[in-house]
Amino acid sequence: MHESFQMDLQKLRLTAAKTLLEAHEKSENTFGVGVLEPLRLSAEIEGLGPVFRVVLIVENTSTEKAVMDLAILFHMPATNYRVSNPYIKVPLLAPGGKLKFPTKVEERFDDVINPDVLFRDITGDSGESSLLRMLLLKNDKIVLAATARLPPTDPFMLPYDKIQATAAFI
Repeated sequence: MHESFQMDLQKLRLTAAKTLLEAHEKSENTFGVGVLEPLRLSAEIEGLGPVFRVVLIVENTSTEKAVMDLAILFHMPATNYRVSNPYIKVPLLAPGGKLKFPTKVEERFDDVINPDVLFRDITGDSGESSLLRMLLLKNDKIVLAATARLPPTDPFMLPYDKIQATAAFI
């Protein structure tokens, strides 16, 4: 009876592991589909704001085929953020190669900052306006897409002159 239980338990563990692996593979949206299957796209966001450094990493996972004619497009609401280099041409990507493309994203503030900005939760959800969409294009057609949410700017990192203008507002 104990051996039967152990065998059933091992089968259950194996089935659970297979299901978990399948779910992980299906949810992985950083891989291309079709002709450009060996491409991988990932992003790193650094900074506390209002200036962030976004590094987009494009990787060719193929061991045989190089990829060319690629471009990167950063898309985000222009009213809240400014991307320093929204369109980047990607040079020839060798087999097994990995290229990093850093760019600067700056949060925009009005001349007089709303006082609520000083008291907002910096770990909270900053909504649709903070979504940064990164598109990998080949011949002006989207091949891969990634989305990242920029964290809210830490109130202590706001420009001093903007805080002084806010003090007059309160």
